[in-house]
Amino acid sequence: MTVQRPSRAWLLGVTAGLLLAGCSDSAEGRRFRYADAVEVPAAVTERDQLAALLAGYAYREGLAFRDSTPRAQQLSNGRRTLAFELERPLTNGRLWSEMEATAVGNEAVLITFAEPLDRGIKADSERGRLELRARLRERWLGTPKVPLLPDGGIPSQWQR
Repeated sequence: MTVQRPSRAWLLGVTAGLLLAGCSDSAEGRRFRYADAVEVPAAVTERDQLAALLAGYAYREGLAFRDSTPRAQQLSNGRRTLAFELERPLTNGRLWSEMEATAVGNEAVLITFAEPLDRGIKADSERGRLELRARLRERWLGTPKVPLLPDGGIPSQWQR
């Protein structure tokens, strides 16, 4: 007797459905919201400095820093050239993706900060976001804030 395993396509469909359900719009509006976003004009040659700044900040604040750039490059056939993430522990101990930094080609790096759903970390998240934004602007003077839509989304010209 053989055990049948679910197909990869089925598993991907279920995973995508769960992700969409968790980020779906509700009667109150979008469940997943960005709290802030900036566009850092870090050239490809300066991205190691950006990684060091983010990793150092994560270390000091007790956050997890993840560089998944090689995987992003592989999955995008070389289009995505940067993928960093900062994760903050929630009040239940799980890690939550608070910040993502992405870039396509030699474009500026888009850094997005998610609005925390866990009220227990809201103050720490906001304080950290302000501090990190200040450090980014100190290093890259031309770091503009990306306008957010009323529902907490990002306008299409900044989506990657």
